[in-house]
Amino acid sequence: EKLLTVLIQTSPLPSHPSTALLEALFRSFDRVDGLKEAHIIILADGCECEEETSSTENFKHGTVSPETRANYKQHLQLLQEKIVNRQA
Repeated sequence: EKLLTVLIQTSPLPSHPSTALLEALFRSFDRVDGLKEAHIIILADGCECEEETSSTENFKHGTVSPETRANYKQHLQLLQEKIVNRQA
């Protein structure tokens, strides 16, 4: 029986589609006994897309460019694949 649940939040970042940040987080689980066996829930924030002509992004409020949104979607897909293949 799993007594601990870990919630991890992800949202659009300029570094996406890289999963390096979350991979480093998962590697850090080795430092705490039993943490890798905990139930892990990943919360993926949504985002709104700015007009094509707008150059302002507000990551805090989830307002991103079409390119950033596409990179975030790719990031989530890569993360899902790593989880399914137990690479994350």
